[in-house]
Amino acid sequence: MTEKRKYDIALINVPGRLVPSFYKNLGLGYIQAFLKKKGMTSIEYLPKYRGTLDQITDDLKSIDTKIYGFNCCDTNYVRIKAIVRELKRKKKGIFCIAGGVGPTLYDRVIMDDCPEIDVCVRSEAESCIQELILAINDCDALSKINNITYRNGSKFVRNKDDSSIFTSKGIRGDLDYLDSPYLNGIYTDDCPGIITSKGCQYACIYCSFTPMWNFKISFFSVERVLAELEIIDKIFKKYPENKQTVKVFDNNFVALPQRAKEICKGIIDRGLDINLSCYCRFDNLDIELIDLMKTAGFCNISIGAESFNPKTLRRIKKVTCQKGFENLNIEMNYISKVEDTLKILKKKGFYTAVNIILGLPGDSFEEMQYSINKLFEIDTNFRSISYLRTLYGSRLYDKKDEYDIKIKKFDFTSPIIDIPKHDLNSLVYPEGQVSIHGIFDNNFDDLKMIFEGSADTDYLRVIYLQDFKSLDQKALISWLKRIANIATDIVVECDDKEDFEEFIRNLVKMETIVNNFYWVKKEMLAEGVFLYRLNFLLYDYYNPELKFMSVSPECKTSLSNIDTKSIHSVFIDLGNQNQLRAIKEEDYFEMKENILEKVEGAFEDNIFFFDDDYYFKNTETQKINRLLVCKDGIKASWNGKIIGSIGDNLANISGRYNG
Repeated sequence: MTEKRKYDIALINVPGRLVPSFYKNLGLGYIQAFLKKKGMTSIEYLPKYRGTLDQITDDLKSIDTKIYGFNCCDTNYVRIKAIVRELKRKKKGIFCIAGGVGPTLYDRVIMDDCPEIDVCVRSEAESCIQELILAINDCDALSKINNITYRNGSKFVRNKDDSSIFTSKGIRGDLDYLDSPYLNGIYTDDCPGIITSKGCQYACIYCSFTPMWNFKISFFSVERVLAELEIIDKIFKKYPENKQTVKVFDNNFVALPQRAKEICKGIIDRGLDINLSCYCRFDNLDIELIDLMKTAGFCNISIGAESFNPKTLRRIKKVTCQKGFENLNIEMNYISKVEDTLKILKKKGFYTAVNIILGLPGDSFEEMQYSINKLFEIDTNFRSISYLRTLYGSRLYDKKDEYDIKIKKFDFTSPIIDIPKHDLNSLVYPEGQVSIHGIFDNNFDDLKMIFEGSADTDYLRVIYLQDFKSLDQKALISWLKRIANIATDIVVECDDKEDFEEFIRNLVKMETIVNNFYWVKKEMLAEGVFLYRLNFLLYDYYNPELKFMSVSPECKTSLSNIDTKSIHSVFIDLGNQNQLRAIKEEDYFEMKENILEKVEGAFEDNIFFFDDDYYFKNTETQKINRLLVCKDGIKASWNGKIIGSIGDNLANISGRYNG
């Protein structure tokens, strides 16, 4: 934290699900720069650890302020709600503001769902944040502020929209009135990214971002962008340990190709040593711009292809707003441009990433499968697959009946969910690296952490629930809510998928802050040898109708066949440390080979020996970063002694273990 002082507002960017720690948010940096110019004080909450709900709210309580502002979106709303409720229980008389994309698009849903949030800011916070801070607890003053939704007693009031901040004419330099966190001294030792434009001029029907900006785009001047990049270059030279690839957060950095070229030439002329990544539409790239971007330091380029079906691209207005399907040459040329440009970028040494969306309006099962197959055929470094989410504010939401989109309101996580028309779980994924719902198919680190422990973490990384049905569910969930942190994985060992699903739903309803959920099935192959079917399952906050997704290591098969195509992991329990230490190297490899022959689907990297306290304590750190919870109590490892019980404080458990 920082020295003790009084602040007008504390700003918090709660990490979204699957994000393990707090990080600086560029949008909050702009708010801090704006407030600094107005003579107001602010602080962004950035703990140096991955905290529990208690730790985070204790930290926030200790900040000398009455006002807390949260950057809110779908991915972090559940965590924000848990933090706000606990914080208001601990600290009376405070005022909580939610701003960002979520409150802008569905403020009514948030105000209905979370009474502890006092105000939702709709649109850019700079349009009202100064007035809002000065008007706290004054309903008369609040009633005069545009772009906010606030509470008045048991009801909430939605003031009128002032869209003047979104009425850009596309002139270069339109956004220079926004104060820079780099030029105003907010960021002095590291760089959370940069933005050179806001908005988008395209009409993709699934996007809620472009309607917010009236389908227009505003720009910072080239001079302003280069001035910020010069400061970033100086920061990296002064703090080389903080040097990283700088993310350009524009929706489309090459929206004006000539302007993008001017920025690249400016970087080159100034001799700036910065690596950059950006999002692009490939139909705006040409060879000259690609070469300039490479010389200027751009190394990563991402594209949202969305689909490789011309008819689908026409329906979603990705390329053109023309109607009908008589002539799809524009879409076909766009697809060819994507493929050709990717080849050029790869040849030039760029790292490229491509995303597609499944379940778009009118997509047949065959069309979705075609897009998946095409995604794996193209030459790109990284592929990601998303499922359609109908967003408030998008044209798709406004015309959902016309596009035959079925949605319903969800109760405690996402404001609306889509009801897929097809069985998306039955789609087949070819072999190759892909991210589905943000889970990586070739990541074995979680396996090693779950069953081998780790010496490189200083937080509670995994809680393994053994013999799950024998545990007191109510007490267990209450304890997990108190002891788990935002990076903790929960592993549930049980036979029935339905039991696992119900447990996870209850965890979410209780607003437990955790990271991933895993489901494990166990069967004995021989005395002391167990096969675990470890399923990488993600309960999709955005679309529970998709149920629980399972990702196999190579993504060769259907995601739905979790009983036979899940990750197989074999564990050998030798009983005690003397036996484990006595294994000769040739015996170790022979045992692995025998197991690989017997267990279809097993991988050499997935064969482990159960550890015991000797090996767990023989690490560089002796911190508890993994707990095994069974009917007898809590252990630090499978063969270890009981060191606690459900309900115990983590400090007491660690003390007994290390003692």
